[in-house]
Amino acid sequence: MTTSHDAKRSGKSKTLTPEQLDQVIHHLPSYKHQILALVCRNCACRIQEATLLTWECFRQDQMTFPYFVTKGRLDTRDIPLAPKFIKTLKEYQRHCQRLKGEKLTGNDYMFPGRYGFDKPISTRAFMYALDEATLKAKITKFSSHGFRRTALTSGNEKGISLRTLQSISGHKSLTTLQKYLDVSDKQKLEAVNAFA
Repeated sequence: MTTSHDAKRSGKSKTLTPEQLDQVIHHLPSYKHQILALVCRNCACRIQEATLLTWECFRQDQMTFPYFVTKGRLDTRDIPLAPKFIKTLKEYQRHCQRLKGEKLTGNDYMFPGRYGFDKPISTRAFMYALDEATLKAKITKFSSHGFRRTALTSGNEKGISLRTLQSISGHKSLTTLQKYLDVSDKQKLEAVNAFA
């Protein structure tokens, strides 16, 4: 049986507007899935990186992606977090504490699997949940990697330097990063207007 996330793997996930992303996240089946999607959106990380985060990775005002969870296992990345998102993560942390029934440890996974906090949710489980959410939101050709592409494209549209985006995304080269970025019709129009 072919699922829609299998089909999406053959091409690039499309980028979405902030409103479309909100809609997809709203349709995810659980609080855990929604917060996991928000981590991918706010940190421009890969789904595999987010699922492997433990509570020791969430510090006062940043998220640390240890080198051993990153693609290629090359560098640790520290991503500063927006104040509103910090508040959201602290609320989720309290939720997890209640769910566990005892104090969370630094080794507990932020996004536990179904059998407890010592194993993370699988990327496959998240992808199935995302398939359902995109179906309900009537959005096609969007996969978990779309959170990362959308975040980076949005930053680029807002004039954030490619070097800054690269330090957040962890891409080895600017050339690789540039392949992620979509250029909107509005940006093209602004460019040609600047030619005159």
